[in-house]
Amino acid sequence: VEQKTYQQQKSLCLKNSQVELYINSSSLALLDIYDPINKISYVTEPGNPLFCITFIKSTKEIYETDRFISINGDQAKEKKFSISNSPNGKLLSLHYNKCPIDLIGNTINVTVEMELKDGSSLIHWSLKINGSLLFTGPSVNKVITEYQLHEVAFPTLAGLGSNLPAS
Repeated sequence: VEQKTYQQQKSLCLKNSQVELYINSSSLALLDIYDPINKISYVTEPGNPLFCITFIKSTKEIYETDRFISINGDQAKEKKFSISNSPNGKLLSLHYNKCPIDLIGNTINVTVEMELKDGSSLIHWSLKINGSLLFTGPSVNKVITEYQLHEVAFPTLAGLGSNLPAS
């Protein structure tokens, strides 16, 4: 993994002889997946988030309706990355910390990991969610509000395509 400039953006590059994955080093968004052998760039719309996580906020009061809250990492108050060795390659971890899910301070942390083994064209993806999603509501009526995981879209590889004819 190295830091490079890609399309005038500072980026992280996870690569081997088969594939190169470019991530924007400040927004941690996908820039490109590149085939260096055939010289093909597969991301036609760079800068999209890598995930979308949706929670449902449900209450025990029948007069209230459920609300959906989605995050994609753009809202994270702290973004950082780490690089480590895996058994046969490299592991790039992207940390989206303190993603707010409401206005009273509940947050979650999301970690996206991408592993690329030497000589392989497969990128292994994983996602971890951390956070305390249960809290007591207003003390007047002691309503318990819960955030439940509703949907995870991962990896969201928006803008995939090729500039080759008939692709």
